[in-house]
Amino acid sequence: MRKPVKRVLLGVGAVFAVAVVGSLATGPGGSTWDAYATVGDGMTEDEVAAELGPSGASNAGRVDFCVAMTADEFAAFERLTTREWVTDAALIWVGFGPDGRAAKKFCTANRRGPPSWFAVARHRLGW
Repeated sequence: MRKPVKRVLLGVGAVFAVAVVGSLATGPGGSTWDAYATVGDGMTEDEVAAELGPSGASNAGRVDFCVAMTADEFAAFERLTTREWVTDAALIWVGFGPDGRAAKKFCTANRRGPPSWFAVARHRLGW
């Protein structure tokens, strides 16, 4: 193979590798904060899940949250059916009333910051 062809193939391979690593590191959709902002009172659990994804943990790295709320705020969540979303950016709680509609929400940032690209790649590949 001639040198210009090899250079082109190496360049295309490098661009492809950067695109794959970038997609693993950034993930789908917008930010956690944008999605949280769209959650409002009266939304059903399915509507909230459409914005935030399925409830549960979806973090790739370690998380460290500080939940700071008043006793009254915490008591309000105890009276509701609460679902939790854990991401690399935040911990989100949404409380649903007896009618199955969102009545209260809470969000706090991950104090550890974003995970390394390697941790994200390992998580997405299931390692």
